[in-house]
Amino acid sequence: MARKASAGKKSVGTKSSRRKALKSAAPAGAAGRAAEKQRTGTRPSPRELDMLIRKTAYELYARRGYVHGRAWADWLEAERIVLSKYR
Repeated sequence: MARKASAGKKSVGTKSSRRKALKSAAPAGAAGRAAEKQRTGTRPSPRELDMLIRKTAYELYARRGYVHGRAWADWLEAERIVLSKYR
């Protein structure tokens, strides 16, 4: 199948650059909503807190070099970090 050549002027931004701009403008999902609530001073829902704790625990796991065997310690540390932001 042959593609037609575009006769018009090419747009300045590509789809990928627009997606990047949108992603940087507003975080998506429960973690993004919880981060917004943190900035405004309201307490996030239990589901949003769980998502923040999960994300933080994974970041701790990654920081340790993805070494297994400390999941419980990572989870407790993540809870301490996240909940301290809302006290």
